[in-house]
Amino acid sequence: HIGALPYVLRRVNVPIYATRLTMALIEKKLEEHEMTELVERHIVAYGDVLKLGEFKVEIIRTNHSIADSAALALMEMNFLMALDANQLLIDSVRASGLPYVLDNRNVWYYRLSPSEGRQIEPGMHVEYSAVIRDLATGALLEDITEETEVGKRVVLDAIDIVLPYMRVGETFLLLAPFYNAYGRDGKDNVPPLTNVKILLTVNNITKI
Repeated sequence: HIGALPYVLRRVNVPIYATRLTMALIEKKLEEHEMTELVERHIVAYGDVLKLGEFKVEIIRTNHSIADSAALALMEMNFLMALDANQLLIDSVRASGLPYVLDNRNVWYYRLSPSEGRQIEPGMHVEYSAVIRDLATGALLEDITEETEVGKRVVLDAIDIVLPYMRVGETFLLLAPFYNAYGRDGKDNVPPLTNVKILLTVNNITKI
């Protein structure tokens, strides 16, 4: 990406904001193209909030394959608009030290309590229990026991996605982004854009 900057900046010369290491790499590339004096540059730090037109952008520390990386939280009039939820989940998985598995729909799951019970299949009616917490704060959002038809998307997407991986009696830990949980707008006591951690247990099959 950095290698393309000189070519982009020749067409659209805009200010560049970057962390210290990233800026050093950018400046080396600009020197190669004799553009150092032509480009406005600003070094930012984690936690900085930039005011850019109608938007505010917060710089957030992340884990990545290169040091000094950051995610961006985009805000308008002090309301969070978008956040790299997937990167935040990756950080949580790394911090946990547990061997989570990533589903292709961006839900992480870990078999906390294995069972030899019957494998859950789409179309079955099952009773499950779920303790759902805010991933960021640990606050309890819901503690529920319900019945659902597997694959019908009548509960949180994250739960629907993982149920077919489970057996009766098993307990899984799930980490899910907001768009597989309560969505952009949240609900009741759940704030918008809330990523979640779910303790999910399949109690029994009620109908096959």
